[in-house]
Amino acid sequence: MMRIGTEAQDYLGQGSDRINWGYFYVVVEDDGSVNTTMGYSTTVRSAFMQGKGFPQDDRSLPRPCSDNWPVLAVKWNLGVVEHGSVVSKRITLGYDQVYSIRYFGTAMPPYWTSMNMTTHMLTYATVLYDSFRANCDQLDDLFVKDLTSKGGPYYATIAALAWRQTVGATIQVYNNLTGGQWMFMKEISSDGDINTVSCCDIDISYFILLRVFH
Repeated sequence: MMRIGTEAQDYLGQGSDRINWGYFYVVVEDDGSVNTTMGYSTTVRSAFMQGKGFPQDDRSLPRPCSDNWPVLAVKWNLGVVEHGSVVSKRITLGYDQVYSIRYFGTAMPPYWTSMNMTTHMLTYATVLYDSFRANCDQLDDLFVKDLTSKGGPYYATIAALAWRQTVGATIQVYNNLTGGQWMFMKEISSDGDINTVSCCDIDISYFILLRVFH
């Protein structure tokens, strides 16, 4: 598991859609064939192109990104891959905002942090991927079949794409004061502010529908 983020970590202190706080994670299973490193971009790329092992993790921290641009790199030794055979590997990427939004002076963390630490969540997502994927596929199949029965395959395709966009455009937080789960649109929460609610009326119908399927 590798992690990178700014030293300042000025949570909710930036007035734009470009968040400059939190931490980015890269996670892979240690299956004996994987090599990872956090290091200088040019050095790491050169080692990869020459078929060499990655250098040790860079320890000259903290420093500006412009000073030897850092990368989080992963490579596998796949051995000999025969014609017609399939070899698959998986990388889990995660981003922990630490705090997602400030609502009337209250800073609220992502909802999942009320149940698990970041490292635990990413470990579960990596190790239990197959079961999570099976559950998602089951829900997808149920949802698409219902949409197809209502409006046909083209309608189902459009609605399924809109569903993913709608759900992906939300962020769920833990309200420390009420001890409950709250949801905001990402368009109005990316820099920790609440500026507009114009998208909510479009999305509400999807959220009502999703309650039925859950």
